[in-house]
Amino acid sequence: MAAVPVETADLEILVRTALTNPRAGIQVLSALRVANGEAAIPANYGVGDLSRPEDGAWRAALVGLAADQAA
Repeated sequence: MAAVPVETADLEILVRTALTNPRAGIQVLSALRVANGEAAIPANYGVGDLSRPEDGAWRAALVGLAADQAA
């Protein structure tokens, strides 16, 4: 997957919104999926319809984000 520059301030706002407003979080996740070439999440989806990422997956993504920011 190609690296995409992300402003950490924007990322912080998106994560904070996703944690505090599940409906907005679904919209954020859907937009990210589309940007990654995947299908958008259907409008009638809720948080209960999502599967939890494996622990190693989000940890690896966090390490990747830190490495991208350090570069």
